[in-house]
Amino acid sequence: MSLLTDYIIALTHLYGLVHKKRVLNAYNRQNEIQCSLDDVTEIAKSSKKMLAQHFVQVHGDYFVEDTILDEGKFEYELEMRQDKPWYLPDKKSLLKYKDSYYYEISDQYTALSAYLAQTFYGGDEYKADILCEYIQGICQFAFSFDIVLDEFERRNLTFKSEDEMNEFIHLVAEMANNTRIWQNNGFTPKELSEKFGQSAPGTLLQPSRSSGTAQGVGPVDLRTSVANNVIPFKREEKAGRNDPCPCGSGIKYKQCCLSKS
Repeated sequence: MSLLTDYIIALTHLYGLVHKKRVLNAYNRQNEIQCSLDDVTEIAKSSKKMLAQHFVQVHGDYFVEDTILDEGKFEYELEMRQDKPWYLPDKKSLLKYKDSYYYEISDQYTALSAYLAQTFYGGDEYKADILCEYIQGICQFAFSFDIVLDEFERRNLTFKSEDEMNEFIHLVAEMANNTRIWQNNGFTPKELSEKFGQSAPGTLLQPSRSSGTAQGVGPVDLRTSVANNVIPFKREEKAGRNDPCPCGSGIKYKQCCLSKS
């Protein structure tokens, strides 16, 4: 697999969709040996089967995560990215996204996982990380605090006090604020807020520790959808973001029903 192909796959996983000219720009910014637009176009023409194995499809001049095309959301997703900057990590960090299972573990993720281990799992970091990974997937693809609470109920986890629940809400909001999102062109909501100010679309602000409610921009509320498509989950179909999808498609959950509306 060529390095240019690695860039195509990694950038598509990071952004959800990416124009071939943006692939070329990113590649040439980070590599001494330059490529041409014809090189990118040739891969798009000749390597469709191989790209599909990495959940990447060619759609006109774009490389697109297959979930977006399968759900007929290309035009919508493209519109959601308009007028937003594009996040480009350094080469080493970017190429980690070749792995479709990869996601960036933030300090906020680590803090939430530690809280879950201490509060619910008697210090069992493995069990806590499985739940934290599931919540991270919700933050990334279809945030709704109700979905998070439904998952707690499914796992028979209960809060012992209002303060304990408020602390949890705060930690989830912190992780959501610092999760890289497709519709933000790879930026986190917090990064977009800092770049554009508090009127930036797609941002989450801090919940109140005392009230457990979101404070700040527009209609944003932790008990409603912050991303644009909330999934109508069924309890019997719960799965981890990297588990096989319970719908029977044969692909992983995050690439299938997690992003369905």
